[in-house]
Amino acid sequence: MAFLFGRNKQKASLDLVRSTKDLVQKLATDENPPPKAQLAEELARNLGQMKVALQGTPGEMTTCAEFGLLLYEKGAAASFLTNSFVKTLARTLTELIELEVSPDQVYQLIHMILQEDLLLLLATSIRKLPFEARKDTQAIMSNVFRFKNPGSTSHEPVALHHVIKNRPEIFIALCNGYNDKNSSLPCGAILREALKWDAVAAIILYNEPTAPGVVPDISNIDPTVPSSGEG
Repeated sequence: MAFLFGRNKQKASLDLVRSTKDLVQKLATDENPPPKAQLAEELARNLGQMKVALQGTPGEMTTCAEFGLLLYEKGAAASFLTNSFVKTLARTLTELIELEVSPDQVYQLIHMILQEDLLLLLATSIRKLPFEARKDTQAIMSNVFRFKNPGSTSHEPVALHHVIKNRPEIFIALCNGYNDKNSSLPCGAILREALKWDAVAAIILYNEPTAPGVVPDISNIDPTVPSSGEG
């Protein structure tokens, strides 16, 4: 039934990631960004696409629910159906569907996210994002950190392994998210996913100040040396 709606295809992974990166940068750093409502709407659309691509794509039940809502809005539904009832039905059916994902497509999207360094930008900017964008960012980062590529010999999920080795400051940025009420909940949820791995816990527990541009190396951590408390 999907042909009834004429949906546009999702953007290619690289375009989607780069567009999202540009929007987050504008929202977080530009002195004269585009109108906030317009920017927030476009960012929400991108993050929503990315979240669905990582955790699954709605199947026919979602389409049927949306079709029912469309009929109601066109005046073709039974008179006893209220707008709120149909919307509730649509949401319920969407939540009940079994989501299907292609591991290859997920891996490709995660590769682009890492290549464009989007995780660090999201972690440092999450407090400045609109509410729905913060929720989608939480879902995106949590899914990225738990994804294991089929056939991989690595013990850790592919993105988590990359971040531990190359971008450990992402975890510190997430810890700093507790300092702001807007980011404390999503950052906490992401950290609970990442802290299932000992290496992430070590990065946080033994964090010390470093010179600008210097990435902490987990292999240099000595757990017998007490932390200075300055990290």
